[in-house]
Amino acid sequence: MTARSGFERLLMVRSEVEEACGLLASPSAELLDRCAGVLESACSDLMTCRSWVMDSHGNPEALAEARRLQASVRRASHLLQIARDYYQKWSHTWVAMTSGYTARGEAPAPVRRGLVSLMG
Repeated sequence: MTARSGFERLLMVRSEVEEACGLLASPSAELLDRCAGVLESACSDLMTCRSWVMDSHGNPEALAEARRLQASVRRASHLLQIARDYYQKWSHTWVAMTSGYTARGEAPAPVRRGLVSLMG
C-alpha cells in the first residue's frame, strides 16, 4: 500500500466513523442497525491499512489523521453509550409498566431473554 493510498484509506475510515456519529445523533432502532453496518465497514477498512499505519510512525500527516480518527471513535463510543443507556432505561420502564408490581410494591426485576445464533 502506498503512502497516499494508506492515508486516503485512513481518511475514509474517519469519514465512516463520523457518518456513524451522525446516525447516532437520533438513534432509532433502524439507525442503530445502519450504524452497526457502518462501524463494521470502518473496522474492516482500518484492518486493511493496519500495516501502513504501523509503518507511518514518522509521518506527521498520518499521525494527525490518526488522532482525528481516535477523537471520532471516542465520540462514537460516547454516543453509543448514551443510546445504550437510553434504551436500557426505556426497557426497564416498559417492564415495570407491563409487569405489575411485587408483593412489596416494587417493580419486578427485568427478565433477560437470551439470544440464540445458529450458523450452519
